[in-house]
Amino acid sequence: GDFGAWRFQVVAEGLPPPGVLALVLEEGMAWPLTVRSRKQGDRVRTRAGHRKVQDVMVDARVPSEERDARPVVVDARGVPLWLPGVLPRFVEPGAAAREVASRHSLWAFPPLTSERKTPPL
Repeated sequence: GDFGAWRFQVVAEGLPPPGVLALVLEEGMAWPLTVRSRKQGDRVRTRAGHRKVQDVMVDARVPSEERDARPVVVDARGVPLWLPGVLPRFVEPGAAAREVASRHSLWAFPPLTSERKTPPL
């Protein structure tokens, strides 16, 4: 599916190509997952505990005019799991032993921007 200029795809196996972000789909995630914009009061789990999505975006220096255009991946309960391109998914200590749901991943293809500066020739 798409979210603005972002493209999302569930992939069975493999590593994402360069520039593509990935969320490993763990067993026990509440399906279906949805990609939406942030909502007031959204909180996401980080290494420092649960934080407001708004505060995470401010700390990541996402310009205020871009924040509503950034995707938020949420589970079936509406709980934010991942902010692609802003915050990597927090994995609890010891989660490496946790079962992964059939080796699937959600890949996020960021928008291509013309703002990327190429070095002069």
